Parts: sequence; C-alpha cells; structure tokens
Amino acid sequence: MNKAEIKHCDKLGNIIKYNDVVAVAHHNSLIIARVIKINPKMIKIKQFNNTSRYNSGEHNKYAEDMVVIPEKDAVIY
Repeated sequence: MNKAEIKHCDKLGNIIKYNDVVAVAHHNSLIIARVIKINPKMIKIKQFNNTSRYNSGEHNKYAEDMVVIPEKDAVIY
C-alpha cells in the first residue's frame, strides 16, 4: 500500500513542492525561504540569510500563507 502524496497549494493556487523558494510572513516581516519538508498539515521552511544565533531559521507555516517564487528571482535576493 502506497502512502498518498501530500499536496499543498499556495495563496495563488500553485502547487508547493519540496525545495521550492517561497515568500511568507513571519512575525512582522516578510521572509524568503526554501521548503525543506512537507507535512500533512503544514510546511517546514528554512529561512535565507538567517543571522540569528538563537534560532535555526526553520519554521512551520501553513501553505495558504505563502507564495511560490521563481528560482531565478530568488537568486537576485
């Protein structure tokens, strides 16, 4: 018996896949992050340019709260 593949869609209806680059609100700012794990309810992301030494930059967020960014636009960031 195969485990059903988990599918999440972003705010614009695009399917979020592993290793996608996303923009998501975190506390009172907008962060750019990479999808590192897809869970049944939430998506785990790893924040780019994390300068804090007190947290790892990994957060669980709902798929409806993020937008997938094209890879070429994220390289500019």
